[in-house]
Parts: sequence; structure tokens; C-alpha cells
Amino acid sequence: MQETTNALQRALTALNQMSDEDLMALKRAIDNTFETRKEARRATLLREARYLAGQMGVPLEEVLKTRTLPEPSSSVRVESSTGGGEVMGEGAGFRNPDNPQQVWSGRGRRPVWFIEAVARGVDPEAMRMGGEGA
Repeated sequence: MQETTNALQRALTALNQMSDEDLMALKRAIDNTFETRKEARRATLLREARYLAGQMGVPLEEVLKTRTLPEPSSSVRVESSTGGGEVMGEGAGFRNPDNPQQVWSGRGRRPVWFIEAVARGVDPEAMRMGGEGA
């Protein structure tokens, strides 16, 4: 934390010494970086949405035509992006291969354990409960 604070203070000092033109160029570069990251997240979300819709046998375009989304089942608690908690109850479709106590319905934000397993090369279908997987 202290290192981050010191680095930020050094960066602010350097910014104060930059010309207006250099600051504007830096601002454009930062804006471009944020836009690139936003587009990458959007592309990832679209890929994941297409995958999940395909797993349910419904074209994503048909899902997007839906006027209102159904409320999540009260017996399912979607796991947070930080990996805390568990998803329990009906609809749980994936099991953590490293910790069988952690399951995920396949809806909502993907839990950290799922993302990490896929990044390691684990096929999502291998984690599916009641099927070929876990």
C-alpha cells in the first residue's frame, strides 16, 4: 500500500512538470487505453453470452429480444466475482474441480475458480454437474 502511495505521489509530481501539450497527449493515450479495455471486456462478455446461450440451446439473438429478464431463483445465490460464497440449490450446473463444495449455476458472473480453471485449460464441460464432467 505504501509503495503504491509513493508511486502515485511520484507520478503526480511528474505530471505537474509536464507541458500542457504532453498532458493532453497523455490524456488521449489514457482514454484510448480505457476504451480498448472496455471493448475487450465487451467482446469477452459477448463470447461468454453466446457460449452460455448455446449451452441452453437458444440463439443469443433470441435471448436479447427478451423484454424483461426473469428474477434469479431464491434458492440460488450467485457467487461473487471475488470467489466468495457458494451457489447452492436448484440450477447449480458447474462444480469446482479443486473444491467440490463450490458450485455455480452457470448464470450471472462467473466465479473466480471457474475463470481460473478455464484459464488453466480445464474444459467447462468437464466441470458440468450431472453430465460428462464433475
